Amino acid sequence: MTARYLQNAKLENADFVVTPCPLCHTSFDTYQKKAEKTARINLELPILHIPQLVGLALGIDSKKLGLAKHMISVSQVLAKLE
Repeated sequence: MTARYLQNAKLENADFVVTPCPLCHTSFDTYQKKAEKTARINLELPILHIPQLVGLALGIDSKKLGLAKHMISVSQVLAKLE
């Protein structure tokens, strides 16, 4: 299910996914590599929890938002926001 959802996002040219659900955020970020192997696809799609996106919009430092702790790097998201 994770692979299908994230693959659909990639097919629609999503740069990243934002979710309001803490469990979804954890599942998509943590299990993305396993989903890639299972579905034999490459995703590398950053996942943000909605408070993190709001924090970035308000100018809060990415380290304070815990973005460095993500399993899938959010560096491409931060680069686009600069």
